[in-house]
Amino acid sequence: MLKYIFAFFFVSSAIIFPQRGFSKGDGKKHELNINKPVLIEPNIVPSDSIYICYFSYKIPFNNFLFLKDGDNFTGGISLKLEVHNDKSYLKSQTVNKKITVGSYDLTNSDTDYLEGLIEIALKEGSYTIKPSLTIDNLNKDIFIPPFPIEVKSYEPSIILNPIVINKDKYSYKGETYYRIVNAEGFLPYSVNDYNLIIPIADSSVTEITVKINQNGKEILNQANTSAEWIGLGISDLENAVCITNNADGPRVNLFIVDGFSTKLDEGISKITVEAGEAEKEFEINSGWLNKPRTLINPEFAIRILEHVTPGEEISELMDGDEEDYYKNLKSYWEKFDSNKETAFNEVMNEFYQRADYAVSEFSTPNNRDGTNTDRGKIYVKYGKPDEVQRSYSEKDNTIEIWLYKNINKRFMFSDKDGLGNFTLLK
Repeated sequence: MLKYIFAFFFVSSAIIFPQRGFSKGDGKKHELNINKPVLIEPNIVPSDSIYICYFSYKIPFNNFLFLKDGDNFTGGISLKLEVHNDKSYLKSQTVNKKITVGSYDLTNSDTDYLEGLIEIALKEGSYTIKPSLTIDNLNKDIFIPPFPIEVKSYEPSIILNPIVINKDKYSYKGETYYRIVNAEGFLPYSVNDYNLIIPIADSSVTEITVKINQNGKEILNQANTSAEWIGLGISDLENAVCITNNADGPRVNLFIVDGFSTKLDEGISKITVEAGEAEKEFEINSGWLNKPRTLINPEFAIRILEHVTPGEEISELMDGDEEDYYKNLKSYWEKFDSNKETAFNEVMNEFYQRADYAVSEFSTPNNRDGTNTDRGKIYVKYGKPDEVQRSYSEKDNTIEIWLYKNINKRFMFSDKDGLGNFTLLK
């Protein structure tokens, strides 16, 4: 069984000096392309007279061409990174990697990933990275736009850039490791907790102070003690990119910053790190990974509310300038948020995930907006039915019955022309 994929991939860069999700307080806003199927995160670590550039990559399963392999499904990639300077090609590195999954549903997942790592040693300077990606079984190179990286040190040199990691450590062969989120340096805007690691290249510093502010509000003011002293390295531990102890890496104290990520809204926050006499500021960008596509256009997202909200409220949300629509929409959903402890609104997310599904599954040649079909309206309002019954007649009339057992509701739809134009009967 084959699963074909869209062969349009876009990627941009993030570097630890600085990463894309981080900056040194230059005031520039870095945007996360939430629908980009390939993420590449360069993390640059100094080592003697050269720098080790760790290019981690992350590709959702639904962008592979999986083939049936016994009871499993197998796919893979070949990723090549070419390094260029202003004048010419310098070097390249290629990695080949496969992934095997046990169910067809996983081949369609956009929340499970193939992850890996490419290491390239570079001297201080400005470079352009030209990626080339080949999907196994597709026999076609996927174009990925080149991106620049700047390899250099910043003062004070003892405070290295933060790295976004998962809250829980990753177990591998009896040891545990800090797993890098690998989302181009962005901190996921989510109900789940994420941490930061701040490496300090000074063994005498055993405590640091970290302050995080967003939109004029103090999110965190925390003293942190050192977690461990290691040689800083990054490794691919069987589809998990982790921080590891590298004997050849720079010696650093690792400081873990936690208890803040779920309090951050989307957008830029300022991080101030004080380590002994040194102080350094960073900006971190919180991005909504797997954000519902129907939220990309705030006006369309507001219009979808017509199925569940009185018309006068819709008009109020669209008062003012278009750039305020998204802010108005998030304010509207705040009253339905049952968990005020987190900035992420799970009710809003659930509603627009339903809208995404309706657009994907219920759009027809006559109605491209699946949320505005009879089945789409019911799905957006009530979610996935507990049971779907389907029957056919000799005149190509298809009947679908949706059952919602918890709320004791039943909906019957009819498609009389066989083109998916289901109308609600009762």
